[in-house]
Amino acid sequence: MFSWGDFTQVNVMNYQLWYQPCHMPGAVATLLSLVDDPDSAVRRAAIHSLGRVGDSSVATAVLARAEDEDPETRAAAVAALCRLGVDEMREGVRAALVDPAEKVRVAGVAGAALLGADALLLLGRRAS
Repeated sequence: MFSWGDFTQVNVMNYQLWYQPCHMPGAVATLLSLVDDPDSAVRRAAIHSLGRVGDSSVATAVLARAEDEDPETRAAAVAALCRLGVDEMREGVRAALVDPAEKVRVAGVAGAALLGADALLLLGRRAS
């Protein structure tokens, strides 16, 4: 159930992570608990923040949201995976490139650009 307190808490964490990413004890655990929130705005904010944490242990939870019912949440998940620079990024980008929502495909193209030459392998698999 959405509460403004959750949304405010995520936005405060997001602000703090932007300016002081290393000084937030407990941030990852709190953000991970909000990735499954019923409200898509809370999920997106949590995913966005997790992408800034720089902790590769969050990749599995973020990748799961690349299949969220909300297209903006899927796009946020792909962008977060790209910021994290983890192996799961390839899987998220691959799925995003064929997503029915334009915003998600755009995130996939941006992710493919980060992959450089490896993007050709993704595009080749998509075509086959």
